[in-house]
Amino acid sequence: MTKFLSVALILAAAFTLNAQERFEVGMGAGTSHPLNGDAFRNAASTGDGHQFWLGYGLDEHWGVELGSDNMDFDAVNAKSTGISLGGVYRFVPTSWIHPIAKLGLGSFESEDAATQKTTSMGLKAAGGLEADFKYISVGALVNFYHIMKTDDAADLKNTQALVPAVFVAVHNALTEEKETS
Repeated sequence: MTKFLSVALILAAAFTLNAQERFEVGMGAGTSHPLNGDAFRNAASTGDGHQFWLGYGLDEHWGVELGSDNMDFDAVNAKSTGISLGGVYRFVPTSWIHPIAKLGLGSFESEDAATQKTTSMGLKAAGGLEADFKYISVGALVNFYHIMKTDDAADLKNTQALVPAVFVAVHNALTEEKETS
């Protein structure tokens, strides 16, 4: 984790972007909660959820994000790992604390207790609050995942999960410093 933060700080310092652009490296952690199918929801218990991403702000409101998402569900030993590409929208970005929404699509690899692996498309949606500081942002998101299945693994078909998480992101300076003459 220390190496990840060190690389993030170096990348953020290397990019001298204007005040509208934003480059960030972030990570979040929380708990995964199964939602779909009575059998799966009743058999699975809460597990861990992790997110990692690289983001680029197109302007102060809109951005794009390449992310890696990991969830596990204890008691049934099921895991899902995904790579997604999505959009980010920041509401009222001029306020230091503001709502944020994310929507993405990606490929998820799921593994059940018998170590049967399947790959399928998935949807990721998230909403929460973010507090921006000069080089760092912190916040909380509720992530929703819907992973579509086309195989015969009945307990993993159309997996849906909520992952409430806290996050930290390192980014370039968000405000231009003005030189005094």
